[in-house]
Amino acid sequence: MVAAPTGDVAAKRTLERAFPALQAAGVRWCLLRDEAPTAGEVDLLVHPLDRSLAVATLSRLGFALVPSWGRGDHMFLRAYDPAHDEWCVLDLVSELAFGQHQELAAPFALLCLHRRQLHSGWPRLHDDDAFWCLLLHCLLDKQGQLGRHQQRLSALARECVTQGPWPDLLRSLRGAPSPEELSTLTGRWEDVQRKAAAHRLHRAWMRAQGPRALRRRATNGLLLHCTKILTATHRRGVTVALLGPDGAGKSSLAEHLVVNLPLPVRQVYAGHYGRRSARRLPGGTATLLRIGSQVLTSTMTPWHTVRGRITVFDRYAYDALLPCTSRSPKTKARRWLLARTAARPDLVVVLDAPGPLLYSRCGEHSPDALEKQRQGYLSLAGRLPHAQVVDASESVDEVRANVTQLVWRAYCSGWSSSCRI
Repeated sequence: MVAAPTGDVAAKRTLERAFPALQAAGVRWCLLRDEAPTAGEVDLLVHPLDRSLAVATLSRLGFALVPSWGRGDHMFLRAYDPAHDEWCVLDLVSELAFGQHQELAAPFALLCLHRRQLHSGWPRLHDDDAFWCLLLHCLLDKQGQLGRHQQRLSALARECVTQGPWPDLLRSLRGAPSPEELSTLTGRWEDVQRKAAAHRLHRAWMRAQGPRALRRRATNGLLLHCTKILTATHRRGVTVALLGPDGAGKSSLAEHLVVNLPLPVRQVYAGHYGRRSARRLPGGTATLLRIGSQVLTSTMTPWHTVRGRITVFDRYAYDALLPCTSRSPKTKARRWLLARTAARPDLVVVLDAPGPLLYSRCGEHSPDALEKQRQGYLSLAGRLPHAQVVDASESVDEVRANVTQLVWRAYCSGWSSSCRI
């Protein structure tokens, strides 16, 4: 057997819990491609009768079924490990289908599961199956690009045989390259030659499968093009408001979520105070300007939500609900309007830290003043729906991990019941 590459997928912490759970539940599965993934995605081949059991087992470990369309029978499950700030995606399939729209099906899924072998404690494809599955993936799914799979293919090719179900299938395709010809693709062939061979193979396979392949390509292609419409009805995004006193780290946290979440995120500054241009305006013009800006933000937010995006608000209109020392009816009326003309976010995260620590971070106001701000936000968190208090006195990485977990849970809860586990 060809040795598994270094950096094996089983070394990922989340998978160290997922794989034993699948084994204990009696799920018939194996790794489909066992190189270390570059984007944290692991491909599993699961017996068709065990798909529901596999999904239910993984859901108990924190995996969520991510709605997707136009991907054939692919099921994507994503999990987040806040203890190590790791994301993991499992791609479950029960059939072996190739092509950009999974239009070319090979009837060997059950055979591959029957011939699977244990290596490093986990079931993997037999070397022959692994070679042909990976090669056809590169030829038909990636248009002849071997990419990061070239080293693995070269190792498998040295022990590959050109007899068996896969070579027999390829020989039955009129006009396709022979198995002997394809088995040398990882060595002396240039990219142009591989692309030409991939085109010949795709055309011959499409011709052999006829209407079935055309129907699969049309169906999956249509669903893929309708992703935006289906997302609006099944995979809606969420809105998250970050609140907290000065120095709590709202802006840096919002920027981190935009950069590091493997999800579509938009950052919006929704604060009202500290805008010097508004302060110079006469009378109630500044208040009207703030309310108009707030209404505009609330109007645009649903656009991001129906696109399945996460909208992160750096500050929010809820700041107007904080205790105010002014007794002016005008000030109270302005704050009342500002607090109630904003749309209600799906999640409110209140960053909490002691006043002296906040002062050491921002150097503004005084520790006592910042402590008063802190108490005001804690009181506000008790009155707001969907509010969560996060200890911002912890390390930056811990705060980011805790907030990321809250956002991920809120994001999953926004999906329709037909798309959730």
